[in-house]
Amino acid sequence: MSKINQETWKRILSEIERDIGTNYDFWFGNVGYSIEQDDFVLKFPTEHQISFVEKRYSDNIENAIFNVTANKYNLKFEILEEDTVNTVEKDDINNIISRYTFDNFVVGKSNEFAHAAAFSVGESPGSLYNPLFIYGNSGLGKTHLMHAIGNYMLEEDPNLRPMYVSSEQFTNELVEALRKDTTPEFRKKYRNVDLLLVDDIQFLIGKEGIQEEFFHTFNVLYQNEKQIVVTSDKPPKELKGLETRIITRLGGGLIADIMTPDIETRIAILRNKNEQEGFGITDNIIDYIAENIDSNIRELEGALLKIVAYSNLTSREVDLDMAHHVLKDVLEQRKKIKIDSNRIKNFVSYQYGVSIEELESKKRPKNIAYPRQIAMYLCRDLTDLSLPKIGADFGGRDHTTVIHAVEKIETDIKKDPNLKNTINELRRKIKSN
Repeated sequence: MSKINQETWKRILSEIERDIGTNYDFWFGNVGYSIEQDDFVLKFPTEHQISFVEKRYSDNIENAIFNVTANKYNLKFEILEEDTVNTVEKDDINNIISRYTFDNFVVGKSNEFAHAAAFSVGESPGSLYNPLFIYGNSGLGKTHLMHAIGNYMLEEDPNLRPMYVSSEQFTNELVEALRKDTTPEFRKKYRNVDLLLVDDIQFLIGKEGIQEEFFHTFNVLYQNEKQIVVTSDKPPKELKGLETRIITRLGGGLIADIMTPDIETRIAILRNKNEQEGFGITDNIIDYIAENIDSNIRELEGALLKIVAYSNLTSREVDLDMAHHVLKDVLEQRKKIKIDSNRIKNFVSYQYGVSIEELESKKRPKNIAYPRQIAMYLCRDLTDLSLPKIGADFGGRDHTTVIHAVEKIETDIKKDPNLKNTINELRRKIKSN
């Protein structure tokens, strides 16, 4: 099989990044590669990285290589030699990715508050909005905003010390520090910064020792008026399994959410990507992608790249027929999703931290009853189930109970924009995940 050029390699890395999310920078920030006949060899600095990546991400890597090159390589791993050079858009000292800025962040209704909050933090770190807590589903731009804050601060004052870290990286570094008895060096690294950006804090749930270290790191920085920015998939109060004292501190600053982008924002994102990369894709193709991919930015841009890659590899001009052909598997998968009360209960259960058994039980505390009413409302909205059938699926309740639940949620949605956003997000997940 033929060699690949640097542009193809960058696209493979972009595919991997879109697939695995925030852990990409820690595990793939200094990866090298070579192609030897039918073998695609990935090279990492340590055996530990090889062991972890091979076990956790082999399928993601193979899919990325095939999506970009249309070739099936044998995936192999080797130690990265010292003279092997691989350019990455990252400062090795602070992990800030230079390409993520406020200038190339597309603002829409779904993220304008989070963007404004992040920009304000960049202008006045450590003051009013400390900590800043940004939450939302994967692939909506939380990580982009974090790096944008870091880049903005460095542009204003190159002597400042920002530090970006995923929760997984924080955990792995602390474990390694404990193993090597280098905890003081670990603490010095994270407690002597001007800005600490911690991505996906939910991955600290259940890790008591790691939470203890994070709590003390947070306190030191906060007391020294250093800015802290944290992201998660849920707001602080819904992070069950995180220590109460940590939840209290995270909730003590400004909380901003990012929702799924609407159609206008999706079109703007694709046009921005199209212009940045010089793809030359016409507006009707961009509109087609935006209308059919409504899950997150990562998948949205991934669909665009897949069409471009297919065009390059087949030397075919991009038109609607080709776009439909390339995205056919994605679109057909969505059509196969069966929406029933069990599917709805699963998503509501996860969103509100209650069990399915509790949703079906006779228990009536508000933290159980209200999610139950939301689930009933969604059953009425998204399925053809009759009122008696919905009632039966929630512990044998009467149809009048379902009517009351539906009417209550309809009323609350009109009064509470946050609830409206939550319902819309649940509706999207149920229909498309």
